[in-house]
Amino acid sequence: MTNARRLIVILAIFLAAIAVAALGYRAYRTDAAPTPTELMDAGIVMLPQGKALPALNFTTQDKEAITLDSLKGQWRLMFFGYTFCPDVCPATLAQLRQLFTKLPEQERNKLGVTFVTVDPARDTPERLKQYIEFFNPSFKALAGDMTDTQTLANTVGIPFIPADTTQQSYTVDHGANLVLIDPNGRAVGYVRQPIKLDLLAQQLPRLMEAKR
Repeated sequence: MTNARRLIVILAIFLAAIAVAALGYRAYRTDAAPTPTELMDAGIVMLPQGKALPALNFTTQDKEAITLDSLKGQWRLMFFGYTFCPDVCPATLAQLRQLFTKLPEQERNKLGVTFVTVDPARDTPERLKQYIEFFNPSFKALAGDMTDTQTLANTVGIPFIPADTTQQSYTVDHGANLVLIDPNGRAVGYVRQPIKLDLLAQQLPRLMEAKR
């Protein structure tokens, strides 16, 4: 092999090694923004443009009157449901409890969970407190009048059908996806059901870091 050919081979090997190293670095960086494919695989769908939350009043499980502006300051997963829900709501909140155990403490502190009841007639603050804090004491629950609740749900794109409260043991039909709220109080995406816990735990911190 001539010196020129040997030099070309060495150069090719060197460039290939750089490319492999770059790919490996990209794969192991936790601060790199997730690709669209990674987000999709994790069940995260981002909106092309964020939607500001409306100026509405709600009451927390601690009987504190708040406006939605108070949700600013950290990332949040917002979920619409009700405490008498027989399946989707408890299952989802149990998965969110698991999600928090998978996240490092630093990432957990950046993320909040807000449960908005679609059944304010039965979901009193006392009942909401007992229910939501069973899953995680840091989770928040909100109740508002039906008009404000529907306005919020329509704004963030989570439909529900108000129940006929004159019926005994009624259920409420509601969307099960979670809304991703950024620290500026804007709905910026969704986490689709069924929740993919391991992939969500990997990609959500990367997304929050990239979008800060």
